[in-house]
Amino acid sequence: MAATKSPFLKNAPASLPDEPSRRMIATQQEMMDAQVPLRFRDFCAHLYIPLMQCRYETSKAPWKCKEEKHEWEECEMADYYRRMRDKYRETLKKQAEEKAAAAAAAAESS
Repeated sequence: MAATKSPFLKNAPASLPDEPSRRMIATQQEMMDAQVPLRFRDFCAHLYIPLMQCRYETSKAPWKCKEEKHEWEECEMADYYRRMRDKYRETLKKQAEEKAAAAAAAAESS
């Protein structure tokens, strides 16, 4: 079963440089104290906590807390792109392993 190449990967680089590992800034206790829902306990939780505090203090006025919301959304997008790069790295690694295994099998059968 041959894997079809995605049209989105047509101009993708053959390799991506490794990135430093991410680390959580907000601690588990801080997230529990701020009652952060589980779905928001990610690498951007340290920005979600002040956003929710601002929304609480301003009675969720949509025109306030713009800076906090922008910072949190920007972090979420950066985290999403980071996960996509990690997934692409895994795909490249898997393809390289399959290619090496196919080459070894071809050399063995020759």
